Amino acid sequence: MEIAPATTGKTEEKLEFATAFKAIQVALDNYQDIFSDFDTGPYSHRTLSNDFVNEVERRYVETKPGEFEVRLTLPARERDQKVEMVIKKRLKDYFTGRLKEKDDEISKKRNVGIIRIVAGVLIIIAVFELPIPYTTAMSNILSVPGWFFIWSGFENIMDIPGKLAEERQFLGRFSKAKYHFYSEDELIVVAEKLPEPPPIPPMKP
Repeated sequence: MEIAPATTGKTEEKLEFATAFKAIQVALDNYQDIFSDFDTGPYSHRTLSNDFVNEVERRYVETKPGEFEVRLTLPARERDQKVEMVIKKRLKDYFTGRLKEKDDEISKKRNVGIIRIVAGVLIIIAVFELPIPYTTAMSNILSVPGWFFIWSGFENIMDIPGKLAEERQFLGRFSKAKYHFYSEDELIVVAEKLPEPPPIPPMKP
């Protein structure tokens, strides 16, 4: 079921009940709230505000796979459909670019892990297999860096740090999200018509 938004002389986006609880909502005073105060370039290339990105991340809660929506609300008098089309593309481009940077960072860590494993194996071979007159004690000492490189290399490959994995999940979700602008009055009307959640049953003694 869909509710047609209020008519403002523009082609408005429709708000679906089905996505009511698979979206986050950020209230804006105007479009400038999305972007950095220090960047005066066009919206298509302007740097996003750290405050805006942090607020979006704070409100984000991982949900089941599927369509995910970011709703940006602002007063109807501030809206411009052409500007919103540019901003929506900029938002997707921003998170897609950040996702690529994060993937490159993860790939770099894995490549470093492979290099460490190879270096460790070569050290172990040099210590125990090559005909070099080491004493047993000296061999054991020299093998320590080899085992360390091997261990740390596998750690880099197998265990992506939790923070990196969480950041990639966040960026991946927002690079595929749907971005919609709504007038404040539209969401008020929809909120009033949403069904109330079922009552919580009393706890058994």
